Amino acid sequence: MARQKLTPSKRDEAIRRLRAGGTAQTVADAVGVSKETIAKVRQHEVRSRDSATTDGKPVSARLTPAEIEQLEWLKARFGYGSNSDAIRALVRAASGMLEFDPVAAEKLDEVRGGRATPNATSAPVRVSLVGVRGRGCWP
Repeated sequence: MARQKLTPSKRDEAIRRLRAGGTAQTVADAVGVSKETIAKVRQHEVRSRDSATTDGKPVSARLTPAEIEQLEWLKARFGYGSNSDAIRALVRAASGMLEFDPVAAEKLDEVRGGRATPNATSAPVRVSLVGVRGRGCWP
């Protein structure tokens, strides 16, 4: 099968699949484009933009193979595009900062933008809205 151009609808589908934990290869196969194209989408669209910074101080740590395996699992599970994003999320969680994985954050944005409404069965969204508003982070 010849690879096709990444249309806006395919791009949206690729982002959704990546945020759900899909690999570049499985997403590429699903939307019919190259693995390299999907890797570029992940690099530019999927990483956690709110937490990304260039103003911070770089730090480094030496990890055991088991720790590296867990870091890679976290990156895949939550859609972090880099080690920096995953480690930043871990530091924030350990220090009590309220931050959501990309899928939950997208759902919250839909509710905030009026594109979706939480209901009685959407406990994570309900709790998330209370938590975000309680910290003064909700615009």
